[in-house]
Amino acid sequence: MAEELIANAESAIQIALDTLRATPDADLLVPRAVGRAGLPSNVLGLLFHIAEHTHRHTGQLATTVRIVRSAGA
Repeated sequence: MAEELIANAESAIQIALDTLRATPDADLLVPRAVGRAGLPSNVLGLLFHIAEHTHRHTGQLATTVRIVRSAGA
């Protein structure tokens, strides 16, 4: 099961990296609305938010792994 989760994560990361590489520089400042409130942002702001969000979840995963390992599972 762990191997499958790792493979899925690696696949998702590769897809994200491919998408970033394919994003033209000219599109980075294209306006985008965020959420129900339609808060103003742009493509670069959304990419930055995705990076922050991913970083947070990576930290949560690392913490969970430490807890599970210390519990002897």
